Amino acid sequence: STGCSLIFNLNLLTSSLHHQRAGVIHALGLNLNVSGIELGNEFYNGIANEHADHESVFPTAKAYADTCNVWANKLKQLLPDVKIAIVGAESNSNDNPRIRNWKSNLIASCGDDVDAVTLHHYFGSGIKYDSLKTFNADSMLGEAFRTFNNLKSEELDTLRNHNLKAWITEFNLFDKKKVVHGSWAQGLLVSAMALNYS
Repeated sequence: STGCSLIFNLNLLTSSLHHQRAGVIHALGLNLNVSGIELGNEFYNGIANEHADHESVFPTAKAYADTCNVWANKLKQLLPDVKIAIVGAESNSNDNPRIRNWKSNLIASCGDDVDAVTLHHYFGSGIKYDSLKTFNADSMLGEAFRTFNNLKSEELDTLRNHNLKAWITEFNLFDKKKVVHGSWAQGLLVSAMALNYS
């Protein structure tokens, strides 16, 4: 026994509450410590992001939140102390109105059985030159702190004001323009991000 606790990510897209709840019950039968449950992943992506399946099942954040409220209630009946998170999106991270308005519409509709909102935090390197060099690595590393301050003021404080926790379930550098991926500087940047979140 490792003594670790688990966060389950349930399938709301193509499965049912009955089936997913049965999976949690099976985990409990194996003496696994289920401390958290995440209700799906990235449902804010829709047709514009080549995820028509997400938008067909959850046409709006409210439709998703309404489903989550039912699932969260049934899951808390099974595990009263489990923490349940619903899928959020950084509101200022995209020009797509579905993504930009997702979190505010979600918060307005989520019920008392929801404890947290998940966020994925990705950002560019901030490098203004063609490639990563010793003289501009410090600028890139500084992005971990600059973007965290933005995340805190624009996202985390909003959740806190609604008595919701933030679960940062994915984070990394995401830069399609600069050759920085796989570098030691990226490793240091990701480490700095992890320290910010703790």
